[in-house]
Amino acid sequence: MYRSKEEKLVDTILGEAILMLLERGSTIGSTALIAILDGMSKQEKNPERNQAIVTAMNDVKNNSSSGASYRSVNSTNSSYFFRQESDGKKH
Repeated sequence: MYRSKEEKLVDTILGEAILMLLERGSTIGSTALIAILDGMSKQEKNPERNQAIVTAMNDVKNNSSSGASYRSVNSTNSSYFFRQESDGKKH
């Protein structure tokens, strides 16, 4: 509803990072997302955007403890996300 400018920027940054992963055909998961955000942070010159990237990384790290991951599946001109719950087993 009423999100601050900073919260909207964090959402935008996360969206950009997810789009990068989709364009690469990569698995959408916290590890890959953090790696993309880390790369973005190293290249970002704007302090406001850089802080938003750091906040986004922290949000992903703090919310990745559930063990869930996301992957994209290409299907007739669309991409879908499927949440895959961890079964607790090491693969």
